[in-house]
Amino acid sequence: MLRIYGTFIDIHNIFAVNLRIHIVMKNITQGHLIFAGIFVVVFVIGIVYAYRKDFKNMRGYYRNIWVIIISILIVYFTIFFLNRVT
Repeated sequence: MLRIYGTFIDIHNIFAVNLRIHIVMKNITQGHLIFAGIFVVVFVIGIVYAYRKDFKNMRGYYRNIWVIIISILIVYFTIFFLNRVT
């Protein structure tokens, strides 16, 4: 048996479906769900606020970013095709 974060995986036979999952968190209350929902909303609001605040600075830093992205793609596909040919 191999224990991975509350999950037991039987690895005796790789090709057979020997997966047994034991649920660890059985006591998720309504308070947990309310906290998670409020946390997600506040987190998204904070990320949007930070993005809008830095948007003015990003224009100067990322003016020619498309040139870098195209260059990386050209190098990637060149290496890919050279590996296919050889």
